[in-house]
Amino acid sequence: MLTLIFLLTRSLGFFVSFITIFSWQETNIRDNKIHPVYLKHFYFHNNVPLSDTVPLLVTDDYLVTDKMLEKKKIINGQTYSEEFVWFTNDTLKQTVIFELYTDYHRLSVIHIFNDNIPGGLFEKLTEASGAAYSGGSIDSIENKIKYAEKINSRYFVSVKGIQLGKKKSDVIKTYGPVDTIIKFKDSEMYSWDFMGDIFLSENKTAKNKPYAQNSFGYQVKMFFRNDILIAMYLHNDIP
Repeated sequence: MLTLIFLLTRSLGFFVSFITIFSWQETNIRDNKIHPVYLKHFYFHNNVPLSDTVPLLVTDDYLVTDKMLEKKKIINGQTYSEEFVWFTNDTLKQTVIFELYTDYHRLSVIHIFNDNIPGGLFEKLTEASGAAYSGGSIDSIENKIKYAEKINSRYFVSVKGIQLGKKKSDVIKTYGPVDTIIKFKDSEMYSWDFMGDIFLSENKTAKNKPYAQNSFGYQVKMFFRNDILIAMYLHNDIP
């Protein structure tokens, strides 16, 4: 009998603790004070569809694998991973450049036509070519393209199906209303800026836009000429 009373008392204690924690979770979620990792955990275990509660955007990427990004350089006898990794395809005459962070996180991706580089991307490309601090030139970019690893054309289509030559209207369908439009002499740049879902835990809003999933922030820059995509730049802040 004493054992039965002990077990009933212990079960009641667990039940009260569960109700208290559940109530705390509900309050903090309602007040938007809980970290998104726990937020997703709460929604999952309480059968609340996250997509119906918080709109999320999956950031775009390319099918290039981490193994393909294992490029090394040697400086003063020490081996380092490349900060920028270049791939090209002679048939498409296109190049894609990955800017890497820790554990092969793709901090940014640049996709260009080899012979049709918009002026709005020139500064970033000179940085990626290693020539930013020496004035930079189109020659340094062409040299990087020349010696870039040649890979299959299937790697030049993003996971969302975006590729150079796509119509502007199709790109807009993918990302929704554009945030900023800047006109250059040789092209137009359409930009989208998505707040990362890390900010679900703070008193910030995404202005009726989806949050970038597993991100501190996601920026998309598409360059068009005559309503055709000629270059793209993706930036996904460290998750």
